[in-house]
Amino acid sequence: MSSDFERLLREAGRGLPEPDADVTRRARELALRAVRRRSLRRPAAVLLAAALVALGVGIGALIAPSGTAAPAVAGLGFLPERGWSVLQNGGDGTPVRPAVAIAANVELSRDDDPDGLPLSTLETLPASGVVIVVSFVARGDQIYYDKYFPPRTLPLEVRDATRGIEYGADVRPGRPLGQYQLRAGVNRHNVDVNVYFGTDPPTPVLLAAAQRQLDRMVIRPEPARRIRPATSAPAAVDPSRIVDRTYRCSTVAVVGPRLLRVSMTNPKPTVSPPVPGSASFWTGSGGSGSSLVGFNARPSASRSTSGVYVSKKLCRTSAESVPLTSRGLPGPPVPYDQYLKCPATPRVLIRVRAVLDRKVSWSTSGDVLTARGNISSASLAARTEAGRPIALVTLADGKSRLWTAGSCTR
Repeated sequence: MSSDFERLLREAGRGLPEPDADVTRRARELALRAVRRRSLRRPAAVLLAAALVALGVGIGALIAPSGTAAPAVAGLGFLPERGWSVLQNGGDGTPVRPAVAIAANVELSRDDDPDGLPLSTLETLPASGVVIVVSFVARGDQIYYDKYFPPRTLPLEVRDATRGIEYGADVRPGRPLGQYQLRAGVNRHNVDVNVYFGTDPPTPVLLAAAQRQLDRMVIRPEPARRIRPATSAPAAVDPSRIVDRTYRCSTVAVVGPRLLRVSMTNPKPTVSPPVPGSASFWTGSGGSGSSLVGFNARPSASRSTSGVYVSKKLCRTSAESVPLTSRGLPGPPVPYDQYLKCPATPRVLIRVRAVLDRKVSWSTSGDVLTARGNISSASLAARTEAGRPIALVTLADGKSRLWTAGSCTR
């Protein structure tokens, strides 16, 4: 857009009255209808954005769910290129709620979660397919996180991406995808771009297609004031049903380096028998290992095998603080079963928090300390004694999600 055109838009915006709520709502509805049509032409998208600016409706209102964006030019995500589908979670770009945007030149599967990796789409991605997954987190952790995101300016370039995705796994080993990653610090946000190509290596045509969509990335200059709809306060949980402890655990090196191993199972209630959500941090190498801390959220019929468990031999309670946040860990989170190994120091800090269906009561069986009960939600986080984050697992609303440090591998 030319500078003269931008000046005219700004002048027009100052001369127009502020839009009321109904005008804003109608403009947003028209915008969403337009961008969802796969036949949208690029000039039409530019004119649409210009019209929204003149009305005082920002890009944030276009790309975020109703009620989550302030009426200003602000947003995190994509404007869709012609022939592309876009899915965005409406996150606010904080470590607790990273903004995630997914763009694909194929139809996105309805089974995919906007907060994580579009696994169903990637598993069926044709040779001509391209999927871009981007997470946005506000900068502010210069010691552990920001340094991995060198300052860059928009538009980001696909040619600057490196082969392979540092924290992730090969999502389709049988028919490998071309997987590339680009990290950048843009407009006070850490931007993690993961690009998946249906052909490995990608052809010049696929690279050009990915670049055209990447050119349409939107990153607000600074955090916008959020407007959220009023909601009823969640029901209070009886504190006697909450497990919330931090442990200092020793890692073991049987053969090779010390490792913290991470396993996560996503709940699968529709299979027979149902698979519960579970997560565990354990240690060991060379085919031998010992569990440190974990949880198992089995269904009510299996309460005797569900709950939180801790190794009495390798873990001791600690007064150290381990925040249950993804800050310092690359995103978006992985929503499917994972078994990873992470380089570890001789001791690590692990915090477990879980909500049980009954009063917490600890029992001992051999070297394992257990608090039994059905689990409705849980979190498991690990850090080094120096405070460097290693992994975070959350279980909520029937879904598990995993964030791990870039040094973790399958």
